[in-house]
Amino acid sequence: MKKIILPVLMIWLLFFFSLTLRAQTNSFQYVSPKPSSILVSVKTNIILKYGESIDKNSFNKNFITVEGSKSGFHSGESLLSDDNKTIVFNPENVFDYGEQVTVTLKNGIRTIYNTIIPEYSFSFQTLPESSVNYSASNTIDLPAIDQSINNTSSLNKASSYLPAPPITINSIDNPSTGYIFLATWDRNINHVYGNYLFLLDNKGHIVDSIRVNGAPFDFQVQPNGLLSYALGNFIGNAPGDGEQLKHYIMDSTYAVIDSFQMKNGYETDFHEFNLLPNGHAVMMSYHNVSFDMSKVIPNGNSNATLVIDIIQEQDKDKNVVFEWRDIDYMSITDTETDLTQARVHPRTVNGFNLDNDGNILASLRELSSIIKISRETGEILWRMGKSGDFTYLNEHPENAPFYHARQHNVKRLPNGNISIFDNGEFHNPPYSRGVEYKVDEINKTATLVSEFRYPTGNIFTATAGNAEKLPNGGWFIGYGALHPILSPVKRNIVESHPDGTIAFELSLPPNILAYRASKFPWKENVKINSVYNDTNIDQGNTVTFTYGPDTTGVKIKNL
Repeated sequence: MKKIILPVLMIWLLFFFSLTLRAQTNSFQYVSPKPSSILVSVKTNIILKYGESIDKNSFNKNFITVEGSKSGFHSGESLLSDDNKTIVFNPENVFDYGEQVTVTLKNGIRTIYNTIIPEYSFSFQTLPESSVNYSASNTIDLPAIDQSINNTSSLNKASSYLPAPPITINSIDNPSTGYIFLATWDRNINHVYGNYLFLLDNKGHIVDSIRVNGAPFDFQVQPNGLLSYALGNFIGNAPGDGEQLKHYIMDSTYAVIDSFQMKNGYETDFHEFNLLPNGHAVMMSYHNVSFDMSKVIPNGNSNATLVIDIIQEQDKDKNVVFEWRDIDYMSITDTETDLTQARVHPRTVNGFNLDNDGNILASLRELSSIIKISRETGEILWRMGKSGDFTYLNEHPENAPFYHARQHNVKRLPNGNISIFDNGEFHNPPYSRGVEYKVDEINKTATLVSEFRYPTGNIFTATAGNAEKLPNGGWFIGYGALHPILSPVKRNIVESHPDGTIAFELSLPPNILAYRASKFPWKENVKINSVYNDTNIDQGNTVTFTYGPDTTGVKIKNL
């Protein structure tokens, strides 16, 4: 009898367990805007992600109703995204300021398991018109420009007439293979150099260069093999007139084949861009709103500019399918910044990358912390850093509690560890380094495995920069915006051997910003034709350059 009862009990237990799992997935995992959220853009779309794949044949575009308390019912485009789980509603018209928007999904849509999705309703509050910040825009968290340099050139001089910034190789000792990707922006008040995208070989020789009209950032190879860079029109730390920043996509011939910008009413920020193998793109924004901080803290500015950090994912058709706003998941007072200032930026997301499990690792500069965000639900899974969930092991005790201080550029490494560029603002003295941690997400420990700090002097950058752990165990560091005083060593790029000795050093002229610098394997596909003429040019004579039978149009005259 026992041989019969035991299997029957096991079957019933398995059946009950499967029903429990089905009940757990029989709900919306992610909803945007987050239910009951405030300060929502009037240009937002609606996103509902279910726990199971949806039967496309059952999807009816009329199942969604969207009603504003002022604007009334909204028509729009209802669609199912490419994961077959995410329902997207793109309104035809914007919402009104300061209204409550109610979204209702009627029952009738089925999953592939023939489960009827129950009726669901939620609401959110749009941004009041009094909170619309018409003057503030996506300012850039960079040090002030040294205005004493280069006072002779005109600010309005067209960049097409300016030379490329000179690249100085300070030292070289058998660097690793690969190509260096570098974008340079002349931040001198009176421009001296044009702005460029550079492809350098491992010895620092220019393989290709592309002049761009605007401020370029983060020239890199994306995981799908395409190239990307961000380009904006900036004067100093503020956007200038013209088109807002875009992320441009190039193929292996450097032809621009696509571009991406934030949607839902947000300006695009340059700090991070991920183009995923499935065609999705993840980018970010700093959204400025006028906000009465006196309702949050004593002595708060009643007309402060509050900066909301936003991470947004678009599918291959550029529909917004995921959006994370820090104020939906973190308190405004959860910050290390002075909340009485006129401009309040509590967190400052300055970099993110997808983790191996598909979730998001994000760097919060003002909190000196790393967070892990669920890409399924939007919830914060853990926080590592100042006031975080993790205990640090094998670290420098003198740096506590800011073991990594106002860091950038967090990545999951192939070995499972996490690398960070530690700007090190609160170290004594301040110094920047690349650091690698072995992270135990169960027991919440972060163990220092390796680090690189410049060995023969101090390099410190208060902001920008990145650190890449190379396959050979060395480090490749882009030092971003070097501090004019606290960084006596002026190096923009440093590569180290695994033993910490220097393999390569490169520097740029003052006030030439390379926000990041990266090293990637790359196959150069563009053949660059070269022309030459070894004729001595006597005074008063002109030499014409040719390529085979063709005249190049290039002439040099010795005056």
